[in-house]
Amino acid sequence: MGKILHFSLVVLLVVVLNDYNKQIAGAAARQGAAAIPRATQPPRVHRILTKDAEYLRLLHPPTDDAFLHTYSSAYRHKETQIEFLISQMEDAYLRDQAREDEWSKVDKAKFKEEADSVFNAARRKYISAHRSAWFEVGDCEYKKESKMLHIYHGDEGVAIDGYHKVVPAMDAEFDVKVDLIAMDAAYRKLRPVAQGRINAHINKDVDDIIRISHPHFSREQLRQSIRESQGNEYFEREVVFNMVLVGQGDIEIGRVDRLFLVDYDTETILLELDPHPLIGHSVWVLASDPSPTVSVGTPAAPSLVN
Repeated sequence: MGKILHFSLVVLLVVVLNDYNKQIAGAAARQGAAAIPRATQPPRVHRILTKDAEYLRLLHPPTDDAFLHTYSSAYRHKETQIEFLISQMEDAYLRDQAREDEWSKVDKAKFKEEADSVFNAARRKYISAHRSAWFEVGDCEYKKESKMLHIYHGDEGVAIDGYHKVVPAMDAEFDVKVDLIAMDAAYRKLRPVAQGRINAHINKDVDDIIRISHPHFSREQLRQSIRESQGNEYFEREVVFNMVLVGQGDIEIGRVDRLFLVDYDTETILLELDPHPLIGHSVWVLASDPSPTVSVGTPAAPSLVN
């Protein structure tokens, strides 16, 4: 009897210790996993150039002395010398006058020459590194009667009701022939892509209705009513403000190899178009001076691109 009791206690002790060890091992594993930092998602690489801060800095460089300060090392050196010279002056008005007097003795032409050279080198380097990127050609609107996609020069950089507004690469209007079937296929591809944004706009409008009028309807009833009565209007807003025409090629020499109709937010390609209607128009965004006129690479017939 004593042996049986002793054996039972040993077995129980082994089970308890085994379970304890498993708990310790599990806790250590969890602690170790927590100590290992999670792999961060790499930043998304956008293909549309106007989403790139560096592109926008080159597109809208500073002017006057700010331009010289940014791109001329000789100007910055001279600026440091002058600021050091007047640094011991306490009166702000006298210090400003002394700064103005010192700069009046300086010929800034040599700084301008250096700044222009450095800026143009930065522009060419950027273009060279982004040959496969997309530049925005312009806003577009489909004319179903004439079966033409009309591209026009938008209000640069202006956003309407949260929508992006195109920063076009050329100051021109033109038309591209697109048949009804191809355009309908592009719309079908846009709808699921735009649905999340449409839902967000509907939710915002529902919140505004509830805040202003306190209706006797539930939030879901209001959402459903708006979807049924105004769903097409919300989609049309997506077509107007998020469907843009982009080109791919060499901006500096004005060559457009490919032309795409895309959703701006997701950069989903909706339709590929023939770039030949662009021929003869001037490309001015980051282009050389004078701006080159457009030439095209291999033409592409209108088609859907997956």
